[in-house]
Amino acid sequence: MKDYYRILQINRNASETEIKTAYRKLAMKYHPDRNAHPDAHSLFLEITEAYEFLIDPDQRNQQNSESSRTTTAQSESAQRSDPYYRRAFTEEEREAMRQRAYEHARQRYEEYKKTAHYRFFARADKFINVGVVLIGLACIILPWYNFVDMLQNRPKEYQPPVMHVLATLFGLLICLSPIIVKRR
Repeated sequence: MKDYYRILQINRNASETEIKTAYRKLAMKYHPDRNAHPDAHSLFLEITEAYEFLIDPDQRNQQNSESSRTTTAQSESAQRSDPYYRRAFTEEEREAMRQRAYEHARQRYEEYKKTAHYRFFARADKFINVGVVLIGLACIILPWYNFVDMLQNRPKEYQPPVMHVLATLFGLLICLSPIIVKRR
């Protein structure tokens, strides 16, 4: 059986409030939408499973009694006579908890996408991206406009367009930055 106390990083005599606080802290840290680590999703599911198990007083008492049980001949025979039932019950419950955690993780994000807060920041992100692209285009166009003007009006002051090429590369980098950032 998993040690849910260790997963939530709490003591065995933790109160319900401490369990909720530990869950919220770890859920915020390992939520797949906030943490890009490849294992974040499975860690989040494990944390949610531990929370759902420990928040239920009956299951919590069961884990506490199993972990504090001494290994005597009597308890060994009791465990031998009942291991399949306990393991099957626990696996079934664990799978149900995982499914609820998965739905919880997806549902919360889908609900969040419907809020005014999300829509505002999605639009703001688009406007920022357009602004960045416009700045990048200005970095590309203005130096070359200056170069052509210099060639037409002051041909004696001709200088190689090294700075213009660098400004163009910088402008391209700025124009592509929204795309690069989105792919991460």
